[in-house]
This record gives sequence, structure tokens and C-alpha cells, in this order.
Amino acid sequence: MSLYQDQEEVSPALKMNANIGFEFTNPDTVNGKELFEKDLMLTPEQWHAIRERKAISNVIFRWPPGPNGYPLIPYRFVDPVNRQAVEDGIKHWMEHTCITFEETFNTNQPHLQLIQGSGCWSYVGRVYYWNGQDLSLPPSCTGFGVVVHEIGHAIGFWHEQSRLDRDNHVLVILDNILETRQSNFNKLNNANAYGVPYDYTSVMHYGDTYFTKNGNLTIATTNPLYQELIGQRGGLSHYDKLLANLIYNCTDMWMSNCGLRSDPCENYGYIGADCRCVCPSGTSGDNCTLVTSDYYDDKFSSCTEVITQPGTITSHPDYPDNYEAGLRCTKVIKAPVCFLPVVTFNNFLIYGPLSNGQCYWDFLLIRTFNLSAGEMYCGSQISPGVSFTSTVDEMSLYFSTRTRLYNGWSANVTFVPIDGCW
Repeated sequence: MSLYQDQEEVSPALKMNANIGFEFTNPDTVNGKELFEKDLMLTPEQWHAIRERKAISNVIFRWPPGPNGYPLIPYRFVDPVNRQAVEDGIKHWMEHTCITFEETFNTNQPHLQLIQGSGCWSYVGRVYYWNGQDLSLPPSCTGFGVVVHEIGHAIGFWHEQSRLDRDNHVLVILDNILETRQSNFNKLNNANAYGVPYDYTSVMHYGDTYFTKNGNLTIATTNPLYQELIGQRGGLSHYDKLLANLIYNCTDMWMSNCGLRSDPCENYGYIGADCRCVCPSGTSGDNCTLVTSDYYDDKFSSCTEVITQPGTITSHPDYPDNYEAGLRCTKVIKAPVCFLPVVTFNNFLIYGPLSNGQCYWDFLLIRTFNLSAGEMYCGSQISPGVSFTSTVDEMSLYFSTRTRLYNGWSANVTFVPIDGCW
């Protein structure tokens, strides 16, 4: 197999990883209507609010309560959508919120219509004046995380990086974004976060190369160590669950059922249906009182590390065996005072670039001085013996894969003294 694949030759990677992003597969328009941020169908009122920079919270409608008092979302299958995939996604939301879903054959009411449209997309929240609103999940969009993501939009979630406070957590690199897609990264005015912290691990967060025009990152985390976390589609994060339960007043209803006047759970924990606190990672105790570690500490891959000593590093723990698809590894290298980090490669072999030269399927990003800069490498673009020296006391290597055809890379880390520094 050639290291340099044409852009159209995607079948090997597609067979190994079905969760190709909607930014790659979705059309720009559906039935003449533009998809906002590439997977959102908006009502005229929502489009107006966004274009006029008005409060979008005023144009999102929640699903009303059903007979049991909890929010009810009726749904029906219009097309032969993968039923098991939909039911798995629905079950995931129901297990972690008070939102209920019920298959219906009554079309004379607001409900979700599961269709096999062009790409993966949904409306945002309940479209109150229609008897049915489409949620499109063709065969290419039935990965678990994709289904959970699109149901999240139907519940009322926007993309995480649209929050007004996102600049404190991520850097949107406009120079790397397709000019026609830069508006996809706009912040939305008054999108209510209900006091929930920004969440790198939200299932609603864009991936880090969405809408790239040159293969480089379009979203960089302010802390390079967190780069691997954004864009996950493994399921709901703790903060996703918390936000949904706040939006739909689940916690208030559960507290009432439990005979509680206030939520006893601390540190962004919340009371659950069983009257026990649902605690975020990094906390312990019945009421989540004790903070034992950072929220993200248990979410890093086993190959992510902070390196402060000279030695050999590899792309993945099983090197020189082939790496797996879906791997994300971050190496943050920190030099001692008055030294600079140097990385010298022994071997480098990963999946090659597209016909336009972009590294899409697998890549290694090397950043040596700031968040918005860095170079991506793939194929065999780094020869043995090639060194990279940072201009500051820190550098990072971020390795991301969508295939499992090659064995990756190994390199030596050393530190060189800075002239005139002591």
C-alpha cells in the first residue's frame, strides 16, 4: 500500500473507524437550507437571533413534561434508520437524566422523526410549531457517540465551543479554517451554561481539526495536555449530564422526591434519582466534598505524559507493534531552567497525507513555541536523525490516529543549555 493516499481513497480508514466526523461527510445544505455549524438545522427565529447577535436562549424551546411529570420526547422512525443505534443513544440519555423518550405513531404532536437524510443533523430543541421535526441519521452516522451528539442537539444543546467563555479554554485558529466556515466558530450570545464549567470532554465539543483548510489544528486547547480530550464521541461527560439535568429541572424534581430542600452535592455533583450524589471525577465522599485530583486526570490516554527527564519516547505503549485507530497521545516536554528541549527521531512511519498534501487520517503535531503555531507530519515525512528544538523551555507532541496500518514512531528527548543563561 502506498503511503500517499488520494483523498478519494478513504475506504481503508473508513473500514477501521466508522466515526468519521460530520465536518467531513455532511453537505453544506439540505433541501436548500443551510446547515449551521454543519450539523444544525435552525428555525427562522433561531437564524435571526444568531445573525442579529440576540439572546439565543429566547428561541430554544424545551420538551414539555409527560404524564409522569418528567420531560417527554416522542419519536418515530420515518425511514429504516438503524433502530438499535438510536435506542442505544436514547437509553444513554435516559440513564443519566430525567428526560424520557417514547416511540409514537401519533403524528399530530411535536416529535422527532428519524430519517436517513443527507448527513448527520438535527434541529436544536423542540420546534414548537411543527408536528414533527427531522433528526437525520443515515448509515454513516450511527456510531454511538454521533447518535448521542445529535440527540443532544434535539434536546437543546449547542456545540460546547460556542460558549461565550470559550476563549479562556481554547484558541480558535482562524488562519487554519476554511474561509467559508469561519462563522461556524462564532460564539453564541447568552447561551445559558447554567454555571456548568467549560468542558473539554463534552460530547458536544468540536474536534480539533474541524473545517481545516491546511490540515492543521482549528481549535487548540490553552493547556496543550488537554488537546486529546476535545471532540470525543464516547458518550456523555459528567458536565453534559449535569447541564441536561439543570436545563430540564431534573435535579429539582429529584430533590423534591427525596424530601430535600437543597442539593447537598458539592463541586458540581448533583442529586440523582436514587437520592445519592452523582459526583464528578476527582471528588469523593457521599456529597462529593473532597477534591482528590483534577477533573480531567482520569480521562487522559495511557500514552499521554509530562516529560522532564532525558530518554526515549514512543508513539504508543505497544510500539513497535502497530498503533490502534482512535489513539490520541500528548507528550508535553518541559526542560530544566536554562535549557531547551530537543526531540530527535529514530523512526517515523504513519498513514500518509491526502492528495492535497494534508495529514488527515493520522498525524503528529509538533509545537515548539506557541499554541497557534506548529507543524503536522504524516507518512514518512520525518527522516531518522531529524531533530526539533524548541525556542522556549517547553514543547509538545500530539499524536492522533484514525487507522491502524503502521507502527508509529520513536524519538529521543534531550535538553541543551541556553547560551548565557545560568
